[in-house]
Amino acid sequence: MSLSERLESIELKIRQLALKVRQLYRENHNLRESNEQLHAALSQKDSAFKVLHERLEKAELELEQKRKTETVQSAKVSAQIDQYVKEIDRCIEWLANN
Repeated sequence: MSLSERLESIELKIRQLALKVRQLYRENHNLRESNEQLHAALSQKDSAFKVLHERLEKAELELEQKRKTETVQSAKVSAQIDQYVKEIDRCIEWLANN
């Protein structure tokens, strides 16, 4: 192989290598942009998740308070009904004796 052929072969390999480097740079650039978009989307989803989580916690607290309130009210109503039943029983007993 002559010197000029060897130089042409080296030049061809250098061009191929330069082309490969340009392709890799483009691919790297595209991957970086894609990565940034994915990070932005993830951040957005994370923010939405936090908002929903806070709303869920608030709703759970409200539900627990409502249950406690209803339990107290149920106990009061039940006690009142018991009192009325006792009073009715006394009235029936009084009526039966008179």
